[in-house]
Amino acid sequence: TLGGRSAAAMVVGAPGIGKSAAAQELVSSAGMRGWRSVVVRLQPSDRHRPLAVFVDLFSAMLRIPGALGCDPASLTQLQRLTEHAVPDESASLKSQEAEAVQDRIRAAALDLLGAVCDDGPMILLLEDLHWIDDESTRLLQHLVARSRDLPVLWLLTARPEARYAALREALPDELVRCVRLEALSPADAVPLYRTLANGGATLDETSVREIAEGVTGGNPLFLREVAKHVAETGSADSLPHSLRALIRDRVERLQPQAQHVLHTCAVLGRYSSVPRVASVLEIGTAGLLACIDKLVALGIFGAGEGAEALALHDLWQEELLSSLRPASRQLIHHRCGEVLEGESRGTRSAAMVWEAARHFEASGAQR
Repeated sequence: TLGGRSAAAMVVGAPGIGKSAAAQELVSSAGMRGWRSVVVRLQPSDRHRPLAVFVDLFSAMLRIPGALGCDPASLTQLQRLTEHAVPDESASLKSQEAEAVQDRIRAAALDLLGAVCDDGPMILLLEDLHWIDDESTRLLQHLVARSRDLPVLWLLTARPEARYAALREALPDELVRCVRLEALSPADAVPLYRTLANGGATLDETSVREIAEGVTGGNPLFLREVAKHVAETGSADSLPHSLRALIRDRVERLQPQAQHVLHTCAVLGRYSSVPRVASVLEIGTAGLLACIDKLVALGIFGAGEGAEALALHDLWQEELLSSLRPASRQLIHHRCGEVLEGESRGTRSAAMVWEAARHFEASGAQR
């Protein structure tokens, strides 16, 4: 892409293997050399949201200064996709047949990519594409194929599950290079464990090798959770023999308020942030911040988009959701819907309106 040509790569591996960490490291390194980036993360519900990837991607790209170089008709077309209640006086003169609408979206998307890339190379990081919807798959295939003369890197991550097979069929090796991340060997696990232990309670090399081979299967996230377990309990005795059990064990050691915060973050998904969690739980700022500081210190929250974001690893989110009683989950969904609905009144974000509606549906509320 430094020569003005595009490139595309998909990082594939099991959950916890390090896909996001590898992708983020590349984005950070490129950023130090002047590359700009846009990051989009999918969640399971996005399988049912048409063009979910691109509603989120275009929303972010339209805020980049270079987007103003787009043709006004392209801007209007993309705003109609990403915002609700966007007037378009020429809409009645255009064909509303599905194929014609798709053609206009494709042309507008390429126009936006070209305008943004005029200001320099871009990395478009699309995470967790195993949750991609069919419409997004077709548009992604089209844009990757048609953007070859632009300085853009399409960087994708996915687990080999859910919609992955259909995604790879649409994006074969000729279009997107596939990079598979494999499990760590016992020898490689030892230095990683020592780094994760950070001078705290630790295990000898033989124990780490045995745990890496017989318990974690060389999964870096599992190894990290083992290190946290040892740091919190002081030993590897009674070590849970699955990653989900290890996560569940750590959650059960937390205070009730911290558990409530984590469950709320899990339900909010990628919309999880300090102000939204505070609104959903209706708790004081001081108590919430103290709780969050504790969870950050324990290494439960990772780096999110924005200073207020509260990011959980997918496996933490899945385990937290599975442990919620149905009545509790419905109540949290309802509160999330109320908070996001209120927030959406001050924005034209179509994605936020959709997300609020999803929460209300999950809560069983009649609206």
